Amino acid sequence: QLRHVVSHINVKSIRSSIMMLSHTSLLSSGSQLRPVSSAHQSSSSTRAVASAATLDNRTSSRNQPLRTLRLRTSLHTGHRQRLQKQRLQPCQASIEDPEMAPLVEKMDAERPMPPANREKLEKAIELIDAVNAQDPTVVDFEGQSHPYRLLYSKWVTEWVKKLDPKARDELLILARGRSVESWLLKNIDRNNFPPNLGGVRMWQAERRKWQANRLTSIMKEAGYEDESIKLVEEIMLDRDIPDPQDIRQFDLKGPLGTTNFRLLEEACMVQTLRDAEALVFMERNFPAMADNLSADEVLKVIKRELALISQKCIRLLLDMPWTTLQRKLVGKAFPTPRSYSMMVKEMEGVAAASTHPGDWRYRNFDYD
Repeated sequence: QLRHVVSHINVKSIRSSIMMLSHTSLLSSGSQLRPVSSAHQSSSSTRAVASAATLDNRTSSRNQPLRTLRLRTSLHTGHRQRLQKQRLQPCQASIEDPEMAPLVEKMDAERPMPPANREKLEKAIELIDAVNAQDPTVVDFEGQSHPYRLLYSKWVTEWVKKLDPKARDELLILARGRSVESWLLKNIDRNNFPPNLGGVRMWQAERRKWQANRLTSIMKEAGYEDESIKLVEEIMLDRDIPDPQDIRQFDLKGPLGTTNFRLLEEACMVQTLRDAEALVFMERNFPAMADNLSADEVLKVIKRELALISQKCIRLLLDMPWTTLQRKLVGKAFPTPRSYSMMVKEMEGVAAASTHPGDWRYRNFDYD
């Protein structure tokens, strides 16, 4: 009977047969089998019971009667929950989102206009231009030859002044000297670092550190204080500065519930530099690139250049005199919303699109 049941793999019959057989002929005090009539019957019964027990163990996961299977299922459930948490969109906001816009407006209103005479700034710019004038790379512009980095730094400075009429000295120095004497970066050989991803990051960090030290040394020569030098160094090294594309109000919380407007101003400075560099690229390089390269290649390049621009920069780009093809490429290259929740934010507000409904910032929000 057991052989017939095993051949048909009827689990229910196997269980009932095992129970009947255990009550009639296989009762024992432990796990040992006791022979019934002969050695042959005992061995055949043992094989049948072993086969039935194996099948029972294989199919027991259907009802999960075992503790180990329940533990395994709970582990799988926890893994699924972790994966679901990883799929959640980050609760991000830029300095232009409704959450941050009032703080930015308040900061701009309280910022004073810069003085007419800024001797330290003029001296620092003269020193930076003197260094960049030695650039071995020369380009033709308006029928004349110019050192490339000197010309590029002037273009960036012009756009920074247009984007921020109240620009601080540190911001103008960064615009003018962010790439000061950068042709010497080739002396930092990549082969002196490990041939892996960690080595690449060490090499890039060393290059940024060298560039920051070169610019801060010029600021010291111009007579700037340690506070201004530290600010420029932090922005150059991307250290202790909030990302303007991922900043929230709680990132600016100071002691006793105050708002750290210094961090907000530094984040705005970073965004202004990004916009200025993107505008210089689009104004000077994009038209010739669109005429000489295929549309796919141009779109790939300008998408990378415009990935971190602000809405203000987008409006300025739309006002530029592009041709029909150029305007179509520019429209396709603009950064898209990170997710559907970004579009919901514009329509219904930040709180309605939040993926973290337990956030303290929305404790008084009426979702109905």
